[in-house]
Formats: sequence, C-alpha cells, structure tokens
Amino acid sequence: MTTPQIIAHRGASYLAPENTLVAFRKAMEIGADGVEMDVQQTSDKKLVIHHDFVIDWHTDMRGQIYDMTEGELKALDFGSWKDVSYKDERIATLQEALALCREMEGTVVQLELKATIDNDPDFVPRVLDAVRAAGLTDRLTLISFHHSQLRQAKQLMPELKVG
Repeated sequence: MTTPQIIAHRGASYLAPENTLVAFRKAMEIGADGVEMDVQQTSDKKLVIHHDFVIDWHTDMRGQIYDMTEGELKALDFGSWKDVSYKDERIATLQEALALCREMEGTVVQLELKATIDNDPDFVPRVLDAVRAAGLTDRLTLISFHHSQLRQAKQLMPELKVG
C-alpha cells in the first residue's frame, strides 16, 4: 500500500498569496510533500506562475496575463491582496518556481499547463525546456485539462509523468 502524498494546491494558499514563491516555501515548511502550480504565457512568450488569466483579484490592476509582458507583470504587487505583510510579493517565473522546488529537497511538483490564447505550438516545448533545465524531471508531473498539450509533452519527453 502506498502512502498518499500531500500536495499543496497553489502552495500554502490559505497562509500566503497563492502561486507565489512564499506560498511554495510555506507549504514545504508545514510538511507538504509537494506543490501544485499553474504556468501561463505572457505576451512576450515568457512563462509565469499564475492560476487565472486575469490579474484583477491579485493586484490593484486589471488585465490579462497574455496581454502583458513579463516585465510589466514583475512590476506589480501580487501579495498585498492577501495581507499587508506580503506587500511587493512578485509574480514568479516558471524558472524561479522550479529553481525553488529543486532547492527544497524531495519536493514534488504538479505543474498545470494553462492554454495559451493563440494555441501557441511552442508553449509546451518552452515549458519542457524549463523542466529539463531545472533538473526536476523525476519529481514533476505535468497536468492539464487540455489533452493535446499532454500528448505533445509526452511525445517530446516520453520520460515525463503526465496526468
């Protein structure tokens, strides 16, 4: 019988702003086995961690991830909505989030692919490049509601777990 794993959805999102580095760190500090995070593509084809396409609920601005550059998003406060103690928490890039998870020994990652607005065929390969670069292939499962993305990922990287 296998022991179930505790995966912190969007990190310890009840304690810290969801899908942020601080939420992932807190999840591991309180004993989670891993974290779930969502990856999206910006207008300049960069990869950032955020659940929703809109930033309205987590910043004091209105907008969509896919209409903004990484630089524009990095300039925003993604923490104050949760608590003043998280003021100036920035959106994480996929590379930053995976690097943090690599540093936290044993951390497993469920990485959810969000659909790109234009069905960019290079989105999945870019995500896979980041996973390879982070050295987390053995601790990461790629998930998505878009089965075509999972098929593409499995074709490009057969050793990767998908679900």
